[in-house]
Amino acid sequence: MTHGRILLNQAGPGLGLPSVSPFCMRLEAFLRLVGLDYEVDNKPALGKAPKGKVPWIDDGDTSLADTHFIIEHLKNTRGLTIDARLSAAQRATAHACTRMLTESFYWVLVHSRWLYPPSWAPFKREFVTIMPPVVGHLIIPLIRRGIRKQAHAHGMGRHSDAEIAALARADLEALEALLGDREWFFAQVDGDAAPTSFDATVYAFVAHLLVPPFDTPQRRELKRVPKLIEHTERMHARLFPELPLEVSPL
Repeated sequence: MTHGRILLNQAGPGLGLPSVSPFCMRLEAFLRLVGLDYEVDNKPALGKAPKGKVPWIDDGDTSLADTHFIIEHLKNTRGLTIDARLSAAQRATAHACTRMLTESFYWVLVHSRWLYPPSWAPFKREFVTIMPPVVGHLIIPLIRRGIRKQAHAHGMGRHSDAEIAALARADLEALEALLGDREWFFAQVDGDAAPTSFDATVYAFVAHLLVPPFDTPQRRELKRVPKLIEHTERMHARLFPELPLEVSPL
């Protein structure tokens, strides 16, 4: 079976990371982990996005959005076996923890950038560099207002800074407990197994809290999970060696 050229349409690099979006970074990490050839458009026209947001891929004549569905599509059409060794229980755990990261922990990241007052100014300076010239300065306040409403509707925006930090702590400690003393999630303790797609997912979301130099309560919680930080560093060195990982003190 032949397949089309994979074009990854995503938000471009920033904040010291391959993409300013953890969802885009999760997808590119997966593509690199499984060794698929792809091209990147870091400034795609959102009007062409199947669901109006990044990331999405063009796979030949097929356009597909949402990281979850894209990864499943690539597994099925390319015969990828990266997760084949996982047991049913491990697949269930990975599924549940992925939902934790994408549906809850994501909003911890949003708060740390857009809504936590001390980090808003430095984040705005960084974010405006990837926005259209001139217009970007006008759009960003509108985006922030919309994000504040979304966070409130989600529920994360109703919590205090201390409560959000506590939620981040619980998520991070759960992930570190799951990792244990292994090099990769779900690997044998002796380290004879390679990372799975779940490692790419955890890496993308933890890196988005670890690397951007914003001094937030939730980022400080990373001190409690050194093994998770080491996992992030290993994954980054493996997948994006061309981009040095610069981490400011926690």
